[in-house]
Amino acid sequence: MRLWCVDASCNHFESTATELQELARRTRKPQTIDLWVATKIDATVGGSGANSVHERSDSQWVKCSALTGEGIDDLRQNLSERLKQHDSEEIGSVVGTAARCSQSLHQAITAIQQAIQLTTDQEGHEFVSAELRLVAQCLGEVTGTVYTDDILDRVFGRFCIGK
Repeated sequence: MRLWCVDASCNHFESTATELQELARRTRKPQTIDLWVATKIDATVGGSGANSVHERSDSQWVKCSALTGEGIDDLRQNLSERLKQHDSEEIGSVVGTAARCSQSLHQAITAIQQAIQLTTDQEGHEFVSAELRLVAQCLGEVTGTVYTDDILDRVFGRFCIGK
């Protein structure tokens, strides 16, 4: 969360706001939340900055005064709403990722059990190899890396299976 505060009582409110918005755009990271705050609105009577901040039609600016307390509740509410929205988006992402990982791990467990059963039943090594390849693929989905051929070459190379 980044709060960008601009003195609404200054004569250069509009140019300062534009400059900071460009800086915000250039430095924004994917999960960044920017909140724009026009400060010192109690001191904007008659100044050119006052006209700029009061004429703005966009709702991205929260107008407040630390001196009088005006707008502070709006600022708190805006902060809270933006963080709740951000948290709910993050939770949705985490839940989806956890579900995918869980499914991959269950598939890996099933494949391991199948490989053990195939070995116990003395089935062909190519069947065991296929199950182990599936295990490696499922675990690779969880970790973000897949080394199925490398792993299988090492496993079967050590045991001279298939020769």
